[in-house]
Amino acid sequence: MTLNARESQVDLREVLGELRRRWWLFAGLLAILPGTAYIASISTDKEYRASVTLQVQSESVDTSVFSSAQESVGDLGRALAASARRATSLATARSVLRRLPPPRDPRALREKLSVVTDPDAGFLTITARSGSADRAASIANTYGAVLIQIRTQEAEQRIDGAILDIVGSLERLPASDRNGRRQLSEQLQRLRVLRASQGSNMSLIERASPPTKASSPKPVRNVLLAVPLALLLAGGLTFLLERLDQRIWSSDEMVRISPVPLLSSVPAASLPGSRSPSGDVEPFHRLRVGLELLSLDDPFRTVVVTSAESGEGKTTVAVGLARAAAQAGDRVLLIDADLRLSQVGDRLGLDIKHGLEDVLNGGVSLRDALEVVPGTANRLSVLGATAVEHPWRLVASDRMGNLVVAQGRLFDLVVIDTPPVLAVSDALPLCEAVSAVVMVARVNHTRRSSLRRAFEVVAVAQGGVVGIVATGERRPDVDGNYAYRGNRRAQGSRDHR
Repeated sequence: MTLNARESQVDLREVLGELRRRWWLFAGLLAILPGTAYIASISTDKEYRASVTLQVQSESVDTSVFSSAQESVGDLGRALAASARRATSLATARSVLRRLPPPRDPRALREKLSVVTDPDAGFLTITARSGSADRAASIANTYGAVLIQIRTQEAEQRIDGAILDIVGSLERLPASDRNGRRQLSEQLQRLRVLRASQGSNMSLIERASPPTKASSPKPVRNVLLAVPLALLLAGGLTFLLERLDQRIWSSDEMVRISPVPLLSSVPAASLPGSRSPSGDVEPFHRLRVGLELLSLDDPFRTVVVTSAESGEGKTTVAVGLARAAAQAGDRVLLIDADLRLSQVGDRLGLDIKHGLEDVLNGGVSLRDALEVVPGTANRLSVLGATAVEHPWRLVASDRMGNLVVAQGRLFDLVVIDTPPVLAVSDALPLCEAVSAVVMVARVNHTRRSSLRRAFEVVAVAQGGVVGIVATGERRPDVDGNYAYRGNRRAQGSRDHR
């Protein structure tokens, strides 16, 4: 399985791990957004709503037989639409404001008004909004009264217009046309009777009453709406940050993106600079056992320990592996091949007088340069190093390769600490010369892209990375589940020399 394919596999544990790492984002947004919504709500002026309901009817008298009036009996939809338009007009707003105490701004009043129609029932509902409950009810009721009055006046005006038309026709008829004058007189009499009996064709169904609670703001509702919004926002930001942040967050994630098995997990307490240093050697014994399991038929005799970049704990792993192998009874040689930033001597408390560079230059014999680590029953020898110019030439030389091969025959295990493979190229010649390469990656530090690139660089150098060690975990596996994950394919990829 390729690195990209393994990295694309996302399971529930990975998602939960991402959410757990970004808990502070959820906590912060859950505190900020609902809190802001509540403060904004209680700081906003209260607004009250009151509604009046009217029923619009078509004209009770069809005036079209007497005049050219447009509205006819049964045209309820047109009457309802006309009443709704009239309710939202500035002229109606001015008429309403003349009956109310100040302020008297018709445009502001119209902006606080909403009209809803029910064509099936012929209902017209007018809702007024105001900062006062009493004024909201007063505005709504006044709108109802004004619309009823306007509707009634319009109906009466249509009948009066028909009456005036008939009167005019009578005046124009000659006195000799008795039959025509009789017909017009009968129509005029009927209209005057209808005018006297004409009632309103708009009626009040339900008056507006002052509301007991403000319609807005609603602090509780706003807070409840802000909670899921905060969760969604936190989830989105978590997804974005996790995709932008290329750091590896756990050894499990390291397993998913690595083509080789995880050999051990070294806790953060075992790394330099830890607030509570740990003397636990079990992670390094697990590493030693893991290497033995990978090479049952042909044991690894020379091992390079490297990393993608600096600060990932490769020197800690190299020293720990050498100590663990010596404690298990092996004769071990630890070589500090980091000629740019040597640390092995300081880690073991040794005073390095002659280092690897002196041996390779021929100034000192290997026997004189070796330092035996006290307390190891002469099983752990160290070939230290000091900073030199042009270290790559020394490490890439044939003398270095011959030294590694020769010491691999004399010692049970040769561990070589090298510079990071992405920082400098010093380690690459050694990766080809040894039996196995162990890659070190630090949790919450190593980037996924760097780890992938490190594997590619070592592969180009014909080196065989047989396993990976995770460092810096806060809660490393101590139940033995560090183990031999993966299969034996890594063993076949190494180059024994």
